[in-house]
Amino acid sequence: MVEGAAVEVYDWLIVGGGIHGTHIAVRLLASSRTQPVAVRIVDPSVTLLRKWRERSASTKMKYLRSPGVHNLATDPFALKTFAGKKSRTKPGIFAQPYARPALELFNRHCDALIADASLGELHIMDTIQSMDLGEDRVQLKTTSGKLLQSKKVVLALGPAEIKKTPSWVTPEMSQVQHLFAAEFDWSEIVKYKSVAIIGGGISAVQAALYAESIGLEVHLLSRHPMRTHMFDSDPGWLGPKFLTQFSREKSYAKRRQWIDRSRYTGSVPPEIHRSLNSRIQSGRIHFRQTEVDCGQQEGVTTQLTLKDRHQIEVDQVILATGFQKARPGGKMIDRLVERYQLPVSVCGFPIVDRQLRWHPRIYVSGSLAELEIGPVAKNIAGARQAAERIESALKN
Repeated sequence: MVEGAAVEVYDWLIVGGGIHGTHIAVRLLASSRTQPVAVRIVDPSVTLLRKWRERSASTKMKYLRSPGVHNLATDPFALKTFAGKKSRTKPGIFAQPYARPALELFNRHCDALIADASLGELHIMDTIQSMDLGEDRVQLKTTSGKLLQSKKVVLALGPAEIKKTPSWVTPEMSQVQHLFAAEFDWSEIVKYKSVAIIGGGISAVQAALYAESIGLEVHLLSRHPMRTHMFDSDPGWLGPKFLTQFSREKSYAKRRQWIDRSRYTGSVPPEIHRSLNSRIQSGRIHFRQTEVDCGQQEGVTTQLTLKDRHQIEVDQVILATGFQKARPGGKMIDRLVERYQLPVSVCGFPIVDRQLRWHPRIYVSGSLAELEIGPVAKNIAGARQAAERIESALKN
C-alpha cells in the first residue's frame, strides 16, 4: 500500500467466501438497491465457494441433503425457477422427498448468482490476520500486509480446519489420507484395488458407494451402527417449534448441551442407507462396526488390526472422520476475544444478540452463531437465517 494513499472504507466486509459469506453478500446487495452499499468478501481461495466445491466433490455427493428451498438466492424458490418448468419430469434434477437438488444444479445456480451480483469483482483473495475495533470502523490487516477498513464486519468462517485423525495414524503412513485433505484425489485412488474407509456418516458412506462403483474392494469401518435420519437435525429447528424455547434459555451452557444433543452426528439419509445395505448384502461392500486398534504400512499395502481382532489389508485408507469440534478463526479470533473482551460462553463460542451482533461492528454466521441460531447454524438453512438477521442491521 502506497504511504499516504487514501484507504477505501467499505460498508460491509465479509470474512469468508463459502456458503455463508456468499449468501450474506447476495442478501446485503439485494437489500440495498435503493441505497447501494460497498461490500467486499475476503477469502484466500482463488474463487468463492472453492472449499465447498472441493469437499462436496471429494465425498462424491450426488444430491444435497438440504431441500431445494435452501439455496443461496434471496428467494427460496429461485433454484426451482432456475431449473426450469420441466425439472419435475427430468430425471436427476431433484431427489425426493423434499426436492433435494442435484449437486451439479446447485453449483450452476451458485455460479449464476455470483455472476449476476458481480461477486467475483468484490472478492479480495487474502486472509485476515488481525482486526482493530474503532469507534466508527474496523481496521483489518491481511497476511499479505494489506490494510482494509469497514464500518461493519461479518465473520462467516467455515469449520475449524482441524481434521480428526485417529491416534493410530502416524506420519509415515503415506497410504492413509483424509477425505478433506487438499491433496486427496480420486483419480489416484482409482489406480488401487482395495480401500478401507473409516467413518460412519454421510461423507464416509457416499465415498464408499463411489469407491465400489469404480470397482474397488471396499471395507467400511464405523465405530457405531448406521444411523438413519433424513436431515442432520430435526426440521423443528428451522422455526418456532424448538427455537422459541431455545431463545428463552438464558444459560448458554444449556444451549450448548441442547445443540449437541439435537445434532444427528454421523447419520445418513434413508435412500443412501438403502443403497449401502444392498451393497453390503450382496458382498460388494464389507461393513464392520468396530474401530481400528493399530495400523502398519507394509510396502505398498496397509494392514489394519481392528478392535474386534479382525485384520484387513488394503492398498489405501481414507479417513472420513470430519473435523474436530473447535471454534473457527484460530489465533485471529483468540486475539479479538482477549483484546476486546468479547463475550463468549464456557465452550468459547460467541454470545451475540438476536441480530448476531457480537460487537457494535462485528456480526457472526455459521458455527460462530450457533448459540443463537441452534443446531442448523452451520448449514445452508443456517446461512439463510443468519443473513435475514444481519440484513435487519441495514435499517439501523
